[in-house]
Amino acid sequence: MKHFISKITKSLLTVLLVVPALSACKNMPPIEQTSPLLGAYLQGSNILEGDFLESDSFKFNLSKTFQPQIEFIGQLDFQWVEEGVQWTQTTAIDLFDFEMPDVDIPELSIPDVALPTISLPEVSLPDVSLIGSILPMTESEEVKELQSNKNESFLAKKNLVKANLMDADLSKIDLSGKDLSSADLRGSDLSHADLTGVNLTGAHLWQAKLRKVALRDTDLSGMDFSEMDLSGADLRGVNLSGANLWGAKLYRTNLSGANLRGARLSNADLTQSELSGANLSNAELYNTQLMGANLIGANLSGADLQKAQLTHTNLHKANLTSAWLAGANLQKANLQKANLFRSTLHGANLQDADLSAANLMEASLIKANLRDVDLQDADLNKTILFKASVSKSALIEAQLCLTSLPDYTMHNRDCEQTRSI
Repeated sequence: MKHFISKITKSLLTVLLVVPALSACKNMPPIEQTSPLLGAYLQGSNILEGDFLESDSFKFNLSKTFQPQIEFIGQLDFQWVEEGVQWTQTTAIDLFDFEMPDVDIPELSIPDVALPTISLPEVSLPDVSLIGSILPMTESEEVKELQSNKNESFLAKKNLVKANLMDADLSKIDLSGKDLSSADLRGSDLSHADLTGVNLTGAHLWQAKLRKVALRDTDLSGMDFSEMDLSGADLRGVNLSGANLWGAKLYRTNLSGANLRGARLSNADLTQSELSGANLSNAELYNTQLMGANLIGANLSGADLQKAQLTHTNLHKANLTSAWLAGANLQKANLQKANLFRSTLHGANLQDADLSAANLMEASLIKANLRDVDLQDADLNKTILFKASVSKSALIEAQLCLTSLPDYTMHNRDCEQTRSI
């Protein structure tokens, strides 16, 4: 589909102004089927190289007076109606190289049009309603400024497979549930737009504006959002598995319940984002900003969180099994009842963090900062604390069995209790 609204009156009028030419001739008798209309002069119009195939169900009501002077190639079936002309069962029509200067059509309504194959190289539709129309394979030049009520209705009702919407202004438009597969949305403005449940398979969104866009329950797996701004977006339940979000701005984005398995989120900004219940297993989160984010119950097993910023982050009951957190900043983080089994926290900053009732079995905290940490009822069975900064008072409240302490000694204080459990 090649560009759409910025160039739309010259070709779509090929079909839109033919019938007005007939309807305006008040004294003309009904046109018989298969009648060729030769030599029509459509005063005040401009039509260039439009191709329309297998069109049907057109209804027009225009008052401009024209004289028929145009050639129709194919079978036509016209039927007069009281307020205009109804064009039905029209097939294989080709209108080419026409010029109709200075036509002013302030408003045009074309409900329930079906145009399966259309070429619209240079068309402008300043005030056209295509409510209920179907244009699945439309080709056009450019789509811009689509936020008017009628054009919004047009977009909401049409099939946009392979649509060229590059640099289009689609902000605040409701496109929920539509098919935008393989659409070209590069540079388009989709901020505040509703794309809930939209099919974006194979769509191109490079440099699209996606701030506060609604993409709930949408399949975005494997797509490229690197360095894009999705701040404030509603991405609840979205499938972003394997997606590239490297360096993306996701500030205060809602990703609760989202599938981010294996996603690339390194250097991304997820500050204060909502990620409760999200699946981030095996995700790349190297040097990612997660300050103040909510990750309650999130699955971060096997995730790479090295050097990630997790200060004041809520990781209550989060699954961090075998996660890599070397050099991560978890100062004042909430890790209550978190599962850190076999996780790696070399040199991590856990100062003032809450690790009460956390599972740190077989975790490695070599040279970690555990000053003022809460380890009440934390399980440190076979945990490695070599050269870690931790107070004896904090360890008193933890469960120790085969625990390697900072001074390289091993503590077996609670082994009997562990066995009984």
